[in-house]
Amino acid sequence: LDVQAYMDNANSLRGNVYRIEGEVNESLAWSPTSGRLIAVSVKSGDEVLPVLVTTEFNSTNIQKGQVFVFLLEVDDKGILRTKKLIKA
Repeated sequence: LDVQAYMDNANSLRGNVYRIEGEVNESLAWSPTSGRLIAVSVKSGDEVLPVLVTTEFNSTNIQKGQVFVFLLEVDDKGILRTKKLIKA
């Protein structure tokens, strides 16, 4: 994922799938129907991205400081949604 391109205009990346590796900074929000919104520090730079961990990963233990490899899709609203999640 070109983080700068995402930050500049996430809507231009809609429908595409990207891979990032990053550390979980904090949990931002939770919804029983949508999933968990977390802040992820991307390993390739100093950027922090909001990532929506969808409900299919509810059984995955995600804690602050853990490093994951995320396969993410930019949805129609520009939100990064998890397609795959692997603990690094």
